[in-house]
Amino acid sequence: MNTCSKSLHGIAKFIARYKDVIYRFASVENRDLLNINLDVDKAWTEKIPKHILEANSEWHMVEEVNANKL
Repeated sequence: MNTCSKSLHGIAKFIARYKDVIYRFASVENRDLLNINLDVDKAWTEKIPKHILEANSEWHMVEEVNANKL
């Protein structure tokens, strides 16, 4: 995996499409990181109502707790 802080030009061999935009990556690992993150985001987004219900049911346990103790 590329860990440099500057951007690199991607190559056509490693592409991903997201919202009608084609992204080119320098490596297959970098491309796959995007795909993994999109899958996680999609899974979370599809269950937002469930997450809100869960958060609301647990809110009473943390509502009055000082932030330093969380």
